[in-house]
Formats: sequence, C-alpha cells, structure tokens
Amino acid sequence: MWRKPGEELSGGKKNLDPMVKRGGGRMLVWGCVAASGVGKFDSIAGNMNKRVHVNILREHPKASA
Repeated sequence: MWRKPGEELSGGKKNLDPMVKRGGGRMLVWGCVAASGVGKFDSIAGNMNKRVHVNILREHPKASA
C-alpha cells in the first residue's frame, strides 16, 4: 500500500492486521530480478556466512542468466 508522508495511519485500523509475534523459526531466501524477468529463487539452510554468500554469487546468477 502506498502512502504519502504523514498518512501512515489515515484510514484508521482497517488497514492494520493484528498479529502475535512469537519466537520460532526463520527462513533465509535468495532471489534475483532482472529486466528480463524473475531469476532463480533458493532457500538457504542454516546461517548465512561468507562461504555461503560467495557460493550463491558464483552459482545463482549463472542459472538465472
């Protein structure tokens, strides 16, 4: 939803979805978008570190090209 500056809550609570945040899982994903369309999308198991990031940058752009 696009709003002008200062209009964050104009319209009242009808634009808000109540939620309860709890601890739990998380998901890391990688994807790309180019002028030609959407590229490869992949989920990342575990933590993102330098080795994982470098591997993603080596492999995924080639598959999306």
